[in-house]
Amino acid sequence: MKLYLDEDVPLELARQLRLRGYDVLTTHEAGMSGKSDAEQLAFATAQGRAILTFDNDYYELARQWFRQGRSHGGILVSQEYHPNDMRTLVNLCLTLLDRETEASIANMVYPLEQYR
Repeated sequence: MKLYLDEDVPLELARQLRLRGYDVLTTHEAGMSGKSDAEQLAFATAQGRAILTFDNDYYELARQWFRQGRSHGGILVSQEYHPNDMRTLVNLCLTLLDRETEASIANMVYPLEQYR
């Protein structure tokens, strides 16, 4: 599974996941900083990536896409973690990446904390 990190997600998460061999792209690297949530989701979808965000607005965005018959690569919504607690965020992501596939997460919205 390939991930796209929304702009509020720490860049350190991308670094940690890449060290473990995962394909991760950040909003900053993609030149998408400052774009709307809808633009971020559309970009992630076009890139074949699930998006990881701290923004609960994505639940409503997912409902809109569902009503419109639009598909996406998956939305992972997490609570925001303090930089000193990066290990927790990394471990949650690793658990998700070990358990799920692109197919199992497509068009789904998952709260990341369910992987505790």
